[in-house]
Amino acid sequence: MQAEQFYYQIDVSKYTMVSLHIKNFTPLVWDQYYQIRKHIQSLIQSTLLSNEMLFEKEDDFLIFLLHRNYIQWIHDLDDEIQKAYAFHFACGINIIDIKDDFQTSLQKANFALSNGHDHHKYTTTYEFYTKDLYEQRKKKEHLSHDLSYAFHQNCFQIFLQPKVDTYRKQIVGAEALLRLFYHHKEIPLSSFISLVNENTFIRTLDLFVVKKVCEYLVQAAQKQLPLLPISINISPASFSDGKYYLKALHSIIQSYDIDPHLINFELHEDILLTTTPAHLSFMNDLIQSGHKLSLDDFGSGYSSLSVLSDLPISTIKLDQSFFKTTFTPRKKSLLDHIIQFLHANHFEIIAEGVEQEAMYQYCLNHHIPIIQGYYFYPALSVKEFNNLLENQKNA
Repeated sequence: MQAEQFYYQIDVSKYTMVSLHIKNFTPLVWDQYYQIRKHIQSLIQSTLLSNEMLFEKEDDFLIFLLHRNYIQWIHDLDDEIQKAYAFHFACGINIIDIKDDFQTSLQKANFALSNGHDHHKYTTTYEFYTKDLYEQRKKKEHLSHDLSYAFHQNCFQIFLQPKVDTYRKQIVGAEALLRLFYHHKEIPLSSFISLVNENTFIRTLDLFVVKKVCEYLVQAAQKQLPLLPISINISPASFSDGKYYLKALHSIIQSYDIDPHLINFELHEDILLTTTPAHLSFMNDLIQSGHKLSLDDFGSGYSSLSVLSDLPISTIKLDQSFFKTTFTPRKKSLLDHIIQFLHANHFEIIAEGVEQEAMYQYCLNHHIPIIQGYYFYPALSVKEFNNLLENQKNA
C-alpha cells in the first residue's frame, strides 16, 4: 500500500504525519547501505502501534502516528537506534488538518523537517509544523531573496567611522561598517543582520567588505591621501571557518597589492565563550600575516579579564554602553578597574560610543588613547572620510 492510498483510507483526524530523516547516514561500505537502512526501518517499526504505519520516502521515512506523546516516541526511537548505530535523526511533525489533502499534509511535514533539520547536526531533533513557523520561514525566504538581489545590484556600501587620537584629535584609522541602501534609503542593519548570520550569505558579505576596503586603500594611495589602518569585523560564521576565510583574504589582499598592516580585524567578545584550538590557530595566522586583532564590544556580555591573556589580541574596544549614559559610582568603579587592568597588561584601549564632553574628558584623564563616537564623527561615506583626510593633511 502506498502512503497516499493509506491517507485516504483512514480517519485523518486521529493521525499525525511524521517526516523522518536519518542524519549523517554515510556507511563506510556502501554495500551495507540497504542492509543498515532496512534494519533502521525495522527499529522504527518496532516502536509503532498496530494501527500506525511506516512508509519509505526516497531517502527518508514517512510515518503515520496516532495522537499520543510524540516526544516520548522520539526518545524511545532514539534509544533503539543508538543501541545499534551512532546515527541521530530529525523529525518534521504535522498534526493533520482534516481539510488538507495528502500532498498538503506531506508538504507541511517536510517543511517542519527542513526547518529543524540542521539545528543540531549530532543530536536528534524535531520540529512541529505551525502556521507561525510557515509564515516566519516564508518571510525569511523573501528577505533572503531581497538581500541577494540587493547585493547583485550593488546596494551594499561600506562606511568608515574614524578612530581619533584622544590627545591630538587627529584621525588615526577607521572601522569599516556595512550599509545597505535600497531605493536611495538606508535599510537598518538590525532588520537583516540576524538573517544573514543564519546562513552562508554573511561570509559573502564579510569578503565583500574586505574587497571594498582594499579598493578604498588603492584609491586613497592614488589620491595621495594618508594610508591609515582600517579595521574589519569578522562574523561568527567566518570565524568558525577560519581556513576558508584566511585563504580568501590572502587572495583578495594580494590581488590589490595591499600592505597587510593596513587591514586589522575586530572580533566580538562572544568568542571568549567558544574559543577552540582551531580558533586560536586562525587568530595566530592572521597576526603572522601582518594583521592586528581587536576585541570588540568588550564589557557588553560575558567578558572575563582573566582569559584575555590567553588570546593573541593587542587591542580592547570598550563597549559603548560604558559611555552612553552618565556614570553611576558603581559603573565608574568597574570601568576604572577594567582600564587599570588593561593598562597594566599593555593592551591598547579604544573607547566606543563617546558622544559627550564629560565622557571625552574621562577618556583623556584615564589615558585612553583612541576614541570612536559622535563626539568627533559618525560613520561616514568614503567621500566624506576622504574629505576629512584631505583637510587634515592640509591643516
